[in-house]
Amino acid sequence: MFALAVNEENAAGGRVVTAPTNGACGIVPAVLAYYDHFIESVSPDIYTRYFMAAGAIGALYKMNASISGAEVGCQGEVGVACSMAAAGLAELLGGSPEQVCVAAEIGMEHNLGLTCDPGCRAGSGAVH
Repeated sequence: MFALAVNEENAAGGRVVTAPTNGACGIVPAVLAYYDHFIESVSPDIYTRYFMAAGAIGALYKMNASISGAEVGCQGEVGVACSMAAAGLAELLGGSPEQVCVAAEIGMEHNLGLTCDPGCRAGSGAVH
C-alpha cells in the first residue's frame, strides 16, 4: 500500500523523489515506511543509514549498468529500486556489508527476465 500511494501521487502529477526513477518511485520509501510502522520507529540516524545503503547500491547500477526502464526494461526500474530497498533494509536489520550486498543482489535477481525486459521482446516489441 505504501508503494501504491507514492506511485499514485506521481501519476496525479504530485511531487515525488525519483528513487531510482519516477516509474519505480514507490518501492524505496515503501520499505522504509514498512520498517517505521512494523519494526521500529524511524529516527534521523535510521533513515540516514537506510538511504546511504540504498543510494550506494543505486549509484553502482547507475555507474555500471542502467536504471532506465526505456533502456533495460522493468529490471532497470523496478529491479534496481527493489535492490536498493533490500540493501537499505538489510542495513537497518544489522546486516554486514556482505549481507547488504547479497540482499541487493537477491532483490535484483527476482526481477530478471520479466516480459517487459528488452531481451524478452522481438524487434517489433512483441513478447517472445
